[in-house]
Amino acid sequence: MRTVLCRSFIRAVISDRGAAATLCGVLLFGVIGAAALAQEPAAGATSAPAPIVTRAISEVAVHPRREAPATVIPRNDSRIAAEVAARVLRIHADAGQSVRRGALLAELDDADFRLALAGLEAQRDALAARSGLAQQQLQRARELQQQGFVATEFVNQRDAEQRVLAAETQGLAVQIAAAQRQIDKTRVVAPFDAVVRQRGAQLGELATPGAVLFVLTETGALELSAAVAAADAGLVARAKALTFIAGADSYPVRLLRLSPVVSSATRTREGRFAFVGAAVLPGAEGTLRWDDPRAHLPAAVLVRRDGRLGVFAHDDGIVHFVPVPNAQEGRAVATDLALTTRIVVVGQATLSDGQSVELGR
Repeated sequence: MRTVLCRSFIRAVISDRGAAATLCGVLLFGVIGAAALAQEPAAGATSAPAPIVTRAISEVAVHPRREAPATVIPRNDSRIAAEVAARVLRIHADAGQSVRRGALLAELDDADFRLALAGLEAQRDALAARSGLAQQQLQRARELQQQGFVATEFVNQRDAEQRVLAAETQGLAVQIAAAQRQIDKTRVVAPFDAVVRQRGAQLGELATPGAVLFVLTETGALELSAAVAAADAGLVARAKALTFIAGADSYPVRLLRLSPVVSSATRTREGRFAFVGAAVLPGAEGTLRWDDPRAHLPAAVLVRRDGRLGVFAHDDGIVHFVPVPNAQEGRAVATDLALTTRIVVVGQATLSDGQSVELGR
């Protein structure tokens, strides 16, 4: 019977288009009203605490990776120059060759310097003979004075002559030492363990004082120079591990010193680091890498309330919104909160300050 009535009603509606429009409007408002009534809470009902998940900051904290461009530099990169004017007689080292400290690099012609030394030594011998005679004459003059044969003035004259010769002997000894030094300077030696980067000395060429003969790069004491951002300088000193990355290789390093001067052009401070163990070759470029020692809150736990970003801290079933200074959307941020503080990591998007919550499973 109900089916027959429905069919009759539909035929009547179809035969009248105006009635059909009216029917559609009635049905639409009926559906919307039913849905609204279904979402409203029953009168007198209380909302249950929101289920959340909390973690201690120490469990979720991250330590962002920091980097700075770095270059391996030698402690010494020296230009070894000639100290005397002489012809290059022999060459014992060439570009690309490794040399040890004290190794002979080149020999300059020392013939003229040896002749000068020989002349000074001859003068020394002659002066020694004169000095010996003067000493004997002084001794004889003193004996004659005691016997009353000569005056005191004669003795003083002999004494002055002996003193003059002694002074001349000392001055000549200094000249002989200087001449020997000139001979020593004709032997060019390496001041440290190094690699010969460049050879300027040419066989048979006249070397003049100041002319660069060799360029040496020290190999025994390498340092890493890094341009550290001024804001990260304090973090480098507190970092637990510092690593130099060069290509696919990594090398542990330790901080030696940090320049107190900030470059006005790059806003960086130069840091010098020593290699712990094996080192790379001088001139190698790469990246100094370390982890920020400060605990950072992940971006996923941050929410915005009243225009400020922060986290919800959980304490005895109640959550409180804690603003985090300097927080930015989508970026981890350093925090001064205690690492034992429990914060909401799931369900924080719908929370409000002071709300009662229950821990979800």
